[in-house]
Amino acid sequence: MQYVATLYQNKDEQFLHRPSTIILELLTYSLSSFSKDEIEKAKEYFVNTFELSLYRSGHLCEQIIEVGFVIASWQERPDMNLISKLKSVQNLYGYTLPTILTEDTKRKKENLVEDWEINMWRSNAQKVFNNFKVELPEKYRVSSAVLPIYLNAKELALDLKKPNKKVKVNDNAKLHRNKGKSKQVTTQLIWNTLRKDLDAVNQLLQAGADINILSDNNESALLVALQHMNLTELHEPDDSFYKVLKDLEYAPKTINAVTAKKHLFTLLSAVQTGRLEVVEHILSLGADVSQKGGSGHVDALTMCISLIGTIKNSKQLLNQFSMMTKDPEKAIARMSDYEFSAFIRETQGSLGLNRKQVSHHLAQGKKSSNAMAILKEVFEVFKEQTQANYELFDLSEMRKIAKLLIDRGANPSARYDWSGIDGYTPFLLACELNEDELVTHMLNNATEDSKDDIINTVYRDRRNGKAVSYEKICQHFKTDDVMDVVDRSIILASSDKVS
Repeated sequence: MQYVATLYQNKDEQFLHRPSTIILELLTYSLSSFSKDEIEKAKEYFVNTFELSLYRSGHLCEQIIEVGFVIASWQERPDMNLISKLKSVQNLYGYTLPTILTEDTKRKKENLVEDWEINMWRSNAQKVFNNFKVELPEKYRVSSAVLPIYLNAKELALDLKKPNKKVKVNDNAKLHRNKGKSKQVTTQLIWNTLRKDLDAVNQLLQAGADINILSDNNESALLVALQHMNLTELHEPDDSFYKVLKDLEYAPKTINAVTAKKHLFTLLSAVQTGRLEVVEHILSLGADVSQKGGSGHVDALTMCISLIGTIKNSKQLLNQFSMMTKDPEKAIARMSDYEFSAFIRETQGSLGLNRKQVSHHLAQGKKSSNAMAILKEVFEVFKEQTQANYELFDLSEMRKIAKLLIDRGANPSARYDWSGIDGYTPFLLACELNEDELVTHMLNNATEDSKDDIINTVYRDRRNGKAVSYEKICQHFKTDDVMDVVDRSIILASSDKVS
């Protein structure tokens, strides 16, 4: 900023009336410093660039923000405060999306800036800097955002004499880890559950491995076992690890631990197995029904009802895969913010870092018959596995799970953000999906006061600020069965008050 002040003091005509030129000049200093491996100096110049660019250079701001993510992520200790500011402005301008926020103040920053994002920006450094024709040193050209596995045979060899021995599973000195750690630390039990080595898991349990020790990512062996059964993941479900681990004694802390990256917890993963007995078991271990997590930062009841909606409209899900190959640009444009955020996470930025870049990348690939053939082949595999897994879900079973969660205290009025809607609830989602059976169960299990809260909860339309009630949702989605259920409940409640 001293540089800018000097220009104005000298009444330099070239810069006086052209803030964008000053911004570019400062950005050049930042880029140049980074290319010389002077990353701290690069950050200093960038902060000045960023502050000056706000509200003055809309056409430049998106690229400036992307440069900032790279510079902030590649600091020796990634600058979380700067990244948070960049994400806030990015969201304000509508360039891409923020990650999950949480009410838990202890995990707020961890949730706001996730490890995968740090790794994504680091691995895309050269791609971002290519826009400015700047070559980076070799050390900044990480080809993949996936953390490299550190296969040290001595380190990872099964040690039954020390069943609780912790192991370092990746050599990640170049990549960010929480608490300044350069290697990801886990237990032998968790590591071998991740590797799907059932024999090693059995040996460790017999040797006395403690099932309640978590990895530094807050994973437990039980959570990993549940993820192996998760029908929303693109894999063939496997319940063999869960069968081995399920009857052991777990501490409530283990059951309710939330992972640092994807914000998974056991009850959410149990719901995603689609199996009532699994959900019953996790609840019996002390799972908190009000806990929120996952990509959408939702509770188990919301996840269950949303899965019911997906199962009922599975053709729509499969059509998205078809559209990705037939008209990828339209498919990206039609994605909700939630869906696009998940897409960026899954692709780790390899197809671009925002909608414009992804659409451009896919459009360019469409011109190549070879690229499109590969894309079609990849999406066909995804489509087949998704279809196979969703066919394993049973609607009646999922409704039983939802009812069980309600019986155990899940709140139908719990607010969450879903696909850009701020303040939706499980009740409103059930109204949208015409789940009259679930709505009936919600209202029958509610007290007089909580029933009023459920029915009268509204969300605000972001476009015009107007309140949207269950009635408007039912009218819009033509869900007459639910409307009848709620109307009868209101009439009955009124008659009870009169009598």
